Amino acid sequence: MIASLRIRGWDKWQSYRKDRGTPPWIKVHRVLLTNAEWAVLTDAEKGQLVSLWLIAADKGGEIPGDPRVLRKVCMLDEEPNINKFIELGFIDGECQPSDNQVTTTCQPSDAPETETETETDNYIVEQKTRQQIPFKEIVSFLNETTGKDYKASTNGTKSHISARWSEGFRLDDFKTVICAKNTEWKGDPDMEKYIRPQTLFGAKFESYLQAAKETVTEKKSTWVKNDLFKSTTVPY
Repeated sequence: MIASLRIRGWDKWQSYRKDRGTPPWIKVHRVLLTNAEWAVLTDAEKGQLVSLWLIAADKGGEIPGDPRVLRKVCMLDEEPNINKFIELGFIDGECQPSDNQVTTTCQPSDAPETETETETDNYIVEQKTRQQIPFKEIVSFLNETTGKDYKASTNGTKSHISARWSEGFRLDDFKTVICAKNTEWKGDPDMEKYIRPQTLFGAKFESYLQAAKETVTEKKSTWVKNDLFKSTTVPY
């Protein structure tokens, strides 16, 4: 049996009454035009993604997990780059081994077919949120910490930051990962090359952050133990 993947944000962005069966249409919101992840896709990949949304409408946001099957059912010229769509946050899932990582459309709900005030408010909030992502501050901190010269305006860098920001991570989280990985990898000939936006802010960002926090916790624990030892040691 072929595993399924799910379109991220399907419940949020689609509105079609469940009692009406399979929706005859999908909604593509204008907010995509202000989305950094959408901007980095090629024209072909944008077409592939819309095709995946159309297929997802048949099963409440789910699509087959096999690119070969998707190519056939979507009638595409080539297999869609599922890993890239996962990395950019369009699809929920884990990247599969390959040589080749927002908002999307959405799932049936009890909301009416016409656009509601809530949908309009969500659109405005989404735009404001994306405008407030501190791309320059994050990249400047990266450059100051590592001595690099990355550009905050690069689409690839912005897409990775946007993807993590949309998952709820904030400025302090980015700074923590940057400091931790710079300390860990700086000077290592095999790892120093990975002190870069696409690696630091990619799919493993959360695991990097958790590891950094655990390291800090361990250090604090060691400090506490040392202090206790010192306080209970009687000098001869």
